[in-house]
Amino acid sequence: MSNSGGGIIGGVIGGVIGWFVGGPTGAYLGAAIGFGLTSGVADIGSVSNTESGAGSPDLAEFSINTCEEGLPIPDVLGTTKITGNIIWHCCERAEAIVEQREVGTGGGGGKGGGGEGGGTAVESVTVGYKYYMTWAVAVCLGPVDTLHAIYKNDDIAYEGPYERADAEGQSAAWLAFNDFGTFTFYYGTDDQDAEPHLVQHVGADLNPPMRGLCYCFVHDCYVGTAPRVPTLSFVVQKCPEITMS
Repeated sequence: MSNSGGGIIGGVIGGVIGWFVGGPTGAYLGAAIGFGLTSGVADIGSVSNTESGAGSPDLAEFSINTCEEGLPIPDVLGTTKITGNIIWHCCERAEAIVEQREVGTGGGGGKGGGGEGGGTAVESVTVGYKYYMTWAVAVCLGPVDTLHAIYKNDDIAYEGPYERADAEGQSAAWLAFNDFGTFTFYYGTDDQDAEPHLVQHVGADLNPPMRGLCYCFVHDCYVGTAPRVPTLSFVVQKCPEITMS
């Protein structure tokens, strides 16, 4: 079993224990802690390189900076910017960046000859790689009312607002970025469904819907020409109902 599958199991066990200790809130926190304690680097494959110029893609050195174990889940009152914490990841891959270059074919005159020789041919040369990964990043306790923006490192990747009421009656919003990939943003409602891609990777029995947790699923997204996952931050708004007695 991959380490990401172990993270799912840990989340389920932690959630069950947390429920008995502290009710729904305890379940959310227990699931997050279980995820963190049992999640690690996912199984990483290799990509063969048959072209010259850039060596092999360095998948074994994939850098993931915001994947820490045992972090508490933050809560939000009002509008704030939160840096997410990766709770599951897999499917690291690389695509070769290939350029067509003209090369000399040699030639020339024979013995005693002074002929000019040579023609040219076109050769495919790998000059680098584009790296991709799939991951899920926890944001905060839900339910969140509004997603205002998503930052990729210091740059805005998405700018809303995207209200929970605008998500076509669903518990998630689907976002697409031409130069990055596709996100599914889960608001953290108490009736949200399990992420379908997680079901495909770890099975329905091991994929809890993580109800009450606001998180974002990032599907096969382009991370750059180096194996370094960007830090994702989210500007969210949450206005809990407060009963005054």
